[in-house]
Amino acid sequence: MEQSNSSEEIDLNSVIRKIKESYHGFLISLFRGFQYLVRNWILILILAVAGIVLGYFLDKNKVQSRETTLLVQINFDAVNYVYDAVDQFNRKIQENDTFFLKEEGFLKNDKIIITKIEIEPIVNIKDILKNATGNDGYIQAVFEQSKFEDDILTSEIFIPEYKYHRINLEISEVESENVVGIVLGYINKNEILNKIKEITVENTKQIIEKNKESISYIDSIVKVYGTLIESKTQSSQFYYNSYEVNNGNIHLMFQQKSDLLEENEELQVELAKYDNIVELLNKPKLQFKKGFFNKNIIFLPVVFIMIFLLSASVLRLFSKAKRLSKLAE
Repeated sequence: MEQSNSSEEIDLNSVIRKIKESYHGFLISLFRGFQYLVRNWILILILAVAGIVLGYFLDKNKVQSRETTLLVQINFDAVNYVYDAVDQFNRKIQENDTFFLKEEGFLKNDKIIITKIEIEPIVNIKDILKNATGNDGYIQAVFEQSKFEDDILTSEIFIPEYKYHRINLEISEVESENVVGIVLGYINKNEILNKIKEITVENTKQIIEKNKESISYIDSIVKVYGTLIESKTQSSQFYYNSYEVNNGNIHLMFQQKSDLLEENEELQVELAKYDNIVELLNKPKLQFKKGFFNKNIIFLPVVFIMIFLLSASVLRLFSKAKRLSKLAE
């Protein structure tokens, strides 16, 4: 038993010693690395200055790319079409299909004015619940699963249910005018969807007018009912009024009127956004693409210094391997 405890103490001491040796080795390597930088500070400074100078001239002659985000509403159940149109554009960029890009207005002076289009839904649970058709168990199961999978609500199953979306643009030619208009024009030119748009707009207008008529009828009925009540109050004669039989449901007319007014308000708001398949809701502003290494004046000095340090490490390893090889002989 004593031998077992002694063995365990030796093993523990050995582990502690190894940890200390590794820690000391790390400190020594760190110190030697610092010494190496101090010894070669002039060369490192020259590389940094060379990178800054070269980066300055490259940035000066470079047209900086910009980016912007469009907040849009996709109408007429056209979400899948819009997403396919965005995918098609990105494929044409990768294939360098200049004929397609020129035809759609994405080329200016033989240069591509937009290098990338990305689209993503603005997740809104209300949109999913609004369009759910009686399968509450399935919807509940999906929401439970969304607690464990963040991307399930942005999957292809639910994307068509969302009304609002973001379109992110990367723009290479800053002098280009009406870039946003070119993108929206490309997406909104589908002939079939534009015919659907015309039918939907006309039907929406008819629904609004019919609702107004119904509201007017309800007002007339309520007015007549009020007149009958007033006449009954003022009259001292006793009479039987069959109208009173259903007067217990008069509150339903007020509820119906309230629902129709609310529906008309929603339809009128939507009608204002039915001018296009993809309706722009914000006023996008072009801004320079963010990122620490987007400018050569910062990127090149870092690259030059990293290449120097990597080369020095490789040479050091090669020298060490050469010494070990000689000792092995």
